[in-house]
Amino acid sequence: MPWATRSYSLEEIDAAGKALISRRSTPEEIEAAIDVINNWRAAHAFPLNTMQMRLRTKASEVDRRSPFVSQRIKRLSAIESKLRRLRNVPHYFADTDVFLRELRRATR
Repeated sequence: MPWATRSYSLEEIDAAGKALISRRSTPEEIEAAIDVINNWRAAHAFPLNTMQMRLRTKASEVDRRSPFVSQRIKRLSAIESKLRRLRNVPHYFADTDVFLRELRRATR
C-alpha cells in the first residue's frame, strides 16, 4: 500500500485548522476540516516511520539490548487542543523542529 501524500495546500490546511476551532463553523465546515486534517496527519506517516526507523537504528548502536522505540500520529483531539492553546499556524507545529534538531545533535 502506498504512503499517503498531502492533497491540500498549506493555506487549505491552515483554513481547516481555523475552521476546526472556530465557534462559528457549521457542522459541514467542521467535517470538511477534519478531512483535510486527516490527510495532513496521514501524509506524516512516512516521514514519521522513517524517523522512527532511524532512531531505532541509532538507539541500538548505543544499547544493543533492543531499546524500545515507538511512533504514533498526533490524535485529532491533541491537534485541536494545541490549535486552541497556541492559535498559531496550524500546518506547522514547533515540536517537529525541536525533534529534528535533537535528533541531529544525537546522531553527530
